Amino acid sequence: MKKQTKILLLIGIIVLIPILIFSGLIAFRYFITLNQKNQGEEGVVCTMDAKECPDGSYVGRTGPNCEFTACPATNVVDWTKYSEDELMTMAEENWKTEAMFFKGISGNFLIIDQGTAPDPRGLIIYDLNAKKEVLSDKYSSPLDITSTAVSYWNPTSQKVTVQNCPDSVTWEKQGLGAEIEAYVSFDLTTLTKKDLGQTRCKVTQ
Repeated sequence: MKKQTKILLLIGIIVLIPILIFSGLIAFRYFITLNQKNQGEEGVVCTMDAKECPDGSYVGRTGPNCEFTACPATNVVDWTKYSEDELMTMAEENWKTEAMFFKGISGNFLIIDQGTAPDPRGLIIYDLNAKKEVLSDKYSSPLDITSTAVSYWNPTSQKVTVQNCPDSVTWEKQGLGAEIEAYVSFDLTTLTKKDLGQTRCKVTQ
């Protein structure tokens, strides 16, 4: 009788072990799948880069696809309804010690002439929406302002020679100087400066 009981017990153990192993594998697989799902929904780590918004603020990436958060809504301002004095007052808060003169406006960009000396003079482009300067440069007349760009003659470091500036000899005899200028354009959409491939010799004082 005892021998028969032992045999039955052994058979039960042999049958039970595979069942326990199979159940364990099922439970383990369920846990792994659930953990991966939670990580996909909540455990995404986005890069720390930021995007600048039109109003000057910054937003970061978020969500399962790491997309940039939407920029704050901004009201479109018709800056042309303001007078030259009002526009200059908005910008001159940043430059209390400089002589500033209104040259024009394109969209939300205020174009400012800086200083009192002869050409080349200071050129500032100020973003009225973001309340910040986007360009500070030197320019000589004329200044061409369009809806998308500001073009002007920009002093270069190129050496003046008789070949590239024949009039420099005459100007030097008159006590004047000369410099080579390049024609450039500042794109108001991308806020980048581009050389347009033209040069000229300009008399200086």
